[in-house]
Amino acid sequence: EGLGEDEGDNEATRVLTAAYRFLDFSNKGEITWQEFTILESIWREMSRSVAELRGLFIDCFGSLEQGWSFADTNDDNLLSWREFSELACQHHFDGPLRQIFMYLDLNNDSTINQEEWMLLTKFASEVGVGRGAASPGSPPSSSKGKRSVVPRTPPTR
Repeated sequence: EGLGEDEGDNEATRVLTAAYRFLDFSNKGEITWQEFTILESIWREMSRSVAELRGLFIDCFGSLEQGWSFADTNDDNLLSWREFSELACQHHFDGPLRQIFMYLDLNNDSTINQEEWMLLTKFASEVGVGRGAASPGSPPSSSKGKRSVVPRTPPTR
């Protein structure tokens, strides 16, 4: 079940407070424009990491749908943190995995359902990076500094 109204408010307050404290580098109780614009850089890096993970799963499994079937090792139609992190580690992803898991876990129940998993597709196409995801007018993605991923046949379970 989701969070109750009070619990949701407390969680939102906790997250916003943590974000505010993170951005207030000077600890003066205010956020300068320069400090605030750091969020753009963080979001851009997160976007690239999600697109990289999406591309890795598609290269390994052929599609996100097939990746889901492989990732859900206990067939409960949910991915726990353990299942998600083991899948990424098995395929040598070294990005901000916990943050990506938290991003995908829309209902904050500490699991990812298949609908949440499929956000990988939407997210990657919105940022214009990843395999076949560039939208018209978006700049080509650069592979500079990226690890190349060799397509593999998905392992059998």
